Amino acid sequence: MSPRSKFFVAQIEENPQFQFDIFSEIGLDLNSESINGGVNKNSCLFCFKFFDSLNLANNSFKFTQIPSSFGNLTSLTYLNLSNAGFYGQIPIEFSHLKRLVTLDLSTLYFPGIRSLQLHNPNLSTLLQNLTGLTELRLDSKLQYRSEIHLGSNNLSVSVPEFFANFRSLKVLSLSSSNLEGQFAPKIFQVPMLQTLDLLNNIKLRGFLPEFLQNGSLQRLVLSYTNFSGRLPDSIGNLRNLSMIDLSECNFTGPIPNSMANLNHLVYLDLSSNNFIGLIPSFQMSKNLTYIDLSHNTLIGSVPSSYFTGLSNLLYVDLAYNSFSGRIPLSLFSLQSLQKMQLSNNQFGVQVARFPIGSLSPLDTLDLRGNKL
Repeated sequence: MSPRSKFFVAQIEENPQFQFDIFSEIGLDLNSESINGGVNKNSCLFCFKFFDSLNLANNSFKFTQIPSSFGNLTSLTYLNLSNAGFYGQIPIEFSHLKRLVTLDLSTLYFPGIRSLQLHNPNLSTLLQNLTGLTELRLDSKLQYRSEIHLGSNNLSVSVPEFFANFRSLKVLSLSSSNLEGQFAPKIFQVPMLQTLDLLNNIKLRGFLPEFLQNGSLQRLVLSYTNFSGRLPDSIGNLRNLSMIDLSECNFTGPIPNSMANLNHLVYLDLSSNNFIGLIPSFQMSKNLTYIDLSHNTLIGSVPSSYFTGLSNLLYVDLAYNSFSGRIPLSLFSLQSLQKMQLSNNQFGVQVARFPIGSLSPLDTLDLRGNKL
């Protein structure tokens, strides 16, 4: 330990009344001072509630847990504990530091070294009171986590590109978090990623990349974002996909025919975009319960065979497009169908007769604005 750091640490531990009058600002910077002692919750370090910055980075605090008393330093706007030798659960008391602008808890990970954890509280709970936080560094803490849930937070940041390096990540849920900037397309290609939920981040931009064969994605939710561009043909490679919700985005171009390969699909919502052209068949997706293609610029006939055998289908909405020809008769034979929205298209030709009772339990049939 350098003479400077020895002096400050000694004063902190031995003299609670010690005032750091020699500082040009109200803070303490002991970065890389080779401190190798411990610090406990009763340390006089935590008496100095007037600190607005504290930097203990790159030291070795005997690999002790972070004392909960850090939560007493409520004036802090900057706190850096990176590579300081702490391990274990990050204390909930950090959520008391409501003035924090920068929090750095990053570490260098090596096998066998105990690291910081975010279990109870998890990251969402920890951040819910830190409304002024603009910079958060957690490098190497999240890399080995399988799930990250940060939804319903006012983060006002771009999504870190380093999420693409989290090889064990299965769930990334960032809905309603006021995200902005460009979403890194590499994150879609995390090899074990099963759920990506970016719902309701209207300032978040992005596009869909090319998907590799046998992708692991099961749930893809981008609704109410500013994602745009075309759907790649390779979306058909996501054979495990059960839910895709791209509603209220700015996607363009045709819906790829390769989507007919998604035989695990249960929920499909591509409504309120700028899709054009014909629609693919859904006949292979025997588990489909929900289809919404409304409010696009889709055209052409809808062959009855496209819906044959979809015995689990509860909801279908093709409204506000330019579909023409005969209404697909197979829809009228689906015993589970509850809502059929086909309004504001160009469907024509007389509607075929169907036996009384064949539409049960259908409670909504909307054919307005067609050419029947």
